[in-house]
Amino acid sequence: MNAIKLSSFSIVTMGFALAISAPLPVFGPSLAQAAEIAYKPAVTGAPVRRVGAGSRGVRGVCKDVAGIDESFSLQVLAPDSIGQTLSKQPTLYWSVSMPVSAKFLFTIAEESRDFPEPVLDKEMTIAVPVGIQTLPLATHGISLKENVNYKWSVSLQCDTANPSLNVIASGMIKVVTPATDVEKSFKQAGEETLPYLYAEHGYWYDALTSLTNLIEKGRPNDQKWREVRANLLKQGGLEKVAALNP
Repeated sequence: MNAIKLSSFSIVTMGFALAISAPLPVFGPSLAQAAEIAYKPAVTGAPVRRVGAGSRGVRGVCKDVAGIDESFSLQVLAPDSIGQTLSKQPTLYWSVSMPVSAKFLFTIAEESRDFPEPVLDKEMTIAVPVGIQTLPLATHGISLKENVNYKWSVSLQCDTANPSLNVIASGMIKVVTPATDVEKSFKQAGEETLPYLYAEHGYWYDALTSLTNLIEKGRPNDQKWREVRANLLKQGGLEKVAALNP
């Protein structure tokens, strides 16, 4: 796992539904439990709001970017519909299928007919390895409003003379305060139970962050937590990312 640290907007190179009736064992989930985590979107049957992107064929492969080919893909780790979070300063995740060193544009803006100024609109030249990357909003003081739909995107700048050729991926996020009883269950849960509760109640970004934190802590049987995360990603429509980051 590699993180983009955007403190002061400086450039830093980057090198579920489970009904829980008993606490999970401290050594991590079993294979069966890894398969049982289930994500329940807050709004079912909603239209797909996430956009993933790949390069546009041999002639359209980013001419300003070396080392990638027509199989390159860029994804934001957002669910198909609007993903909820508890945090006003969540960590956002995105992924590339190949190592790349290039200019990226990161944007976050309210979804509104009034076209408000973006919360984030920053172009950076960075190098990233294959796999999942992170964008922690708290690092540079960005806060999201509650109950507002935000669209966030990552764009690989392929052709400075023709922005329409850029590779862009985007998703949706919304800060939602849970009901009192649900919030209480979150506060009382252990860290190995939280991902399941978050997913069960539709808090996509929190489920993803809590799983990633467990993996990064190097806990015993962390491969099992990777399997849980891969299962969550698949349920959000991100099968290719799950395959890249088992």
